[in-house]
Amino acid sequence: MGLLNSLENRFRWLAFPGLLRGIAIIHFVMILLVMARPDTGAAMTFDWGKILAGEGWRILSFLFLAVPAPEIGSAADFSPFSVLFAFFAMMIAFLFNDSLENSWGVWRTSAYVYLTIIGQIVANVLLSLVGLSAEREGGMFIYLSAFFAFATLFPKHTFMLMLIIPVQVWILACLAGFFTLISALASLSFGIFALFTFSPYLAWAVPMALKGGKNRSAIAKRRVKFQSKAKAGELSSFHRCKECGATEVSHPDREFRVGEDGEEICSACLPPQSSEND
Repeated sequence: MGLLNSLENRFRWLAFPGLLRGIAIIHFVMILLVMARPDTGAAMTFDWGKILAGEGWRILSFLFLAVPAPEIGSAADFSPFSVLFAFFAMMIAFLFNDSLENSWGVWRTSAYVYLTIIGQIVANVLLSLVGLSAEREGGMFIYLSAFFAFATLFPKHTFMLMLIIPVQVWILACLAGFFTLISALASLSFGIFALFTFSPYLAWAVPMALKGGKNRSAIAKRRVKFQSKAKAGELSSFHRCKECGATEVSHPDREFRVGEDGEEICSACLPPQSSEND
């Protein structure tokens, strides 16, 4: 976390409050535009040959497409159901944005989105240079990356499928991850693209999972030791704050958390969280 703190202090100007909200609004407008004028979407997809021919905007514009673009010459298909679906998708993106910003802060959420976008661009360029197929539209992968992060932070958040079936978000994330992995294994080009696109998530989630496993193991060992002492009549406190020495016996009103160093700290000694608006 020291590196992230250093980068945040140096590049604080990169923080963009509501970045994912803004991207979702752009995608919603683009969906309406593409439904009314299909040729617009076809002119924004990633096409390396056309980029080399002078249509340089495509190296970025493909990120503004969250759904597959119709082929040039397709008839307009303005569907009320599609508009409603796009609106609900935008609202879900708002949820992701606010939840990640509340948990990580504005700067780190912005950096996560930036790196996901950069990963897609780099992957498409590399795939094109070696003659493999690139992804034509990239918007949906921004949301998928944010969705994985949201599900990792808030695994028990419940979505109502079809407005009637409650499903916890970790289940949906596992399904999405499974199908993404299957697609990556079935296609070399998509596998490379997915590796670059989701590298920010993997760089954050994998170490966190490993650290969480170590913490759970350490807590389990301490619990076994505590229970053995209790049976022997040597009852002592299970939790002890490394800062003030408080225990659940001396201060039953306090909560105790395990820090990154494996030591416990009580709620009274937790450092105040810095505000992005300061």
